[in-house]
Amino acid sequence: MHTWSLAVEEHFYLLLPPTLWLLLRRRGAVLCTAGAVGFACLGLRVLTATLWAYNPATHVYPTYLRLDGLWLGVALSYLYHGDHARIRRWAPWSVVLLVAGVALLVPVFLVPLDAPAIYTVGFTVSALAGAFLVVGALLAPFPSVLQPLATIGALSYSIYLWHMPVLTWVLPWLPGSPTTVAGFGLRLGVGVAGSIVVGLVMAHAVERPALAIRDRWWPART
Repeated sequence: MHTWSLAVEEHFYLLLPPTLWLLLRRRGAVLCTAGAVGFACLGLRVLTATLWAYNPATHVYPTYLRLDGLWLGVALSYLYHGDHARIRRWAPWSVVLLVAGVALLVPVFLVPLDAPAIYTVGFTVSALAGAFLVVGALLAPFPSVLQPLATIGALSYSIYLWHMPVLTWVLPWLPGSPTTVAGFGLRLGVGVAGSIVVGLVMAHAVERPALAIRDRWWPART
């Protein structure tokens, strides 16, 4: 159910190297392209919402509707590594960025996904919320006690990949009814904790060894 996002990322990362090879020849082209992709995806989402009745395969899954969030991440990485001083200017606003990022994500949890506002403008707002959270987290002076959260964040994609098997294969075996407070609480706890544990185990079993092979065959260039 959730591996459609792998297709979006596969398409994106196949397109990214040749696109960057062209864009990096011109100063500022990466940032301008991120803005253009954002407006283009928003326009296509609105057009799709206008022409067809809602269907996840039509309105949520297509790559051409979801590239803006990934491009925004590339633009942030480009700024962070290529023009770090510009990012550092936002350091006094780090807490504001974090609060704004959380606030912008709230509607996603309150409004159904099939509401037009969510699968059009909502995806744009969610991408901006993610950008605010990333920049705020990079610049905020977090205490070391939050390091475990950073570890979970670094392995969050593996957790995301494995949360659906946990929900599908584990939760149905739990006792009690999910409609009661106790039953719902049990499923919530097991679902969250189980997804994190299985995701961390699979990250160390699959993701980390694969990255080690990549780094050995294609070492990073400074």
